Amino acid sequence: ARPSAPRIFDFSGLQARSVEIVLRQAGKQPADIEGICDGTLAIRAGGGSRTIAMGTAFRFRLSGEDDTVSLFPSDGLNRCTARIRSSLAPAGAPLTIRREEAADPALAAFDSRYERCTTPNPTGLDALSRAFYASRWLSQTCALPIGKPRLLRKSRDGFNAKVEALMGAPLSDSAIDKGDPELPLDFSKAPRLKLIYLSSLEFKADFSGRIIERLIRHHAALGTKVRILVTDVLERDKDDAMLHRLAAEFPNVELQEYRWRADRGAPIDEQISQLHKVHHVKMLATLADDPRRSR
Repeated sequence: ARPSAPRIFDFSGLQARSVEIVLRQAGKQPADIEGICDGTLAIRAGGGSRTIAMGTAFRFRLSGEDDTVSLFPSDGLNRCTARIRSSLAPAGAPLTIRREEAADPALAAFDSRYERCTTPNPTGLDALSRAFYASRWLSQTCALPIGKPRLLRKSRDGFNAKVEALMGAPLSDSAIDKGDPELPLDFSKAPRLKLIYLSSLEFKADFSGRIIERLIRHHAALGTKVRILVTDVLERDKDDAMLHRLAAEFPNVELQEYRWRADRGAPIDEQISQLHKVHHVKMLATLADDPRRSR
């Protein structure tokens, strides 16, 4: 993406007591950011903090040396307009920061869905049914009809199902056999997507990972909101570089890297557990303009 292209970043305050937006420079060049907001904004940088009143201009610098700046929008802040300047974009690249509940109420309503489940009386249920209906941390949703799932026995079929959901058609066996992550991709049959969820144990910069990243990049460039959740401890430097570059170029791509942290002073076995307690939910879900093409 060109550094001068306008970018939009939406943040959500749903079910949050406070919101923190952390900014870091993905590249090595220093960047200066200046802007103005329609509400009160607190800024924390370099060990200090300051509060910017509504309508007052602010400015700060990201040195490109792994420093970060945190923004804390107040409840009344819905929008900030900013400009990012660097040696790559001396004229400045526009950036708009918006509260998702105000900018995209339909998505906010989708995110705020809260299910209240009716469950049968456990008396008379067999052991398996009681386990199924038990209220535990594994219970993420209400019981739903199973529908008509299609089981894919081969990993290649599973990969191609993701490709088809994003590109509208699978890759040929010969294309997969070649293993070229830069092979030409045909987006002529791709669905128009509003939202992509990708949750995975790991997201590697190998053949399959690069293809999926390129497919996501296509939709992100069209404005599709993307949410990616992966395991932090399983990502290597080249994996991080690929994902962080994607999120940096497209603020509509939200990247969450899961890392379980032991409590301070925890026993040694819990400290070691930080290396193997990982995120196991594997899912690709898409919401298309045409409901028939949602997956």
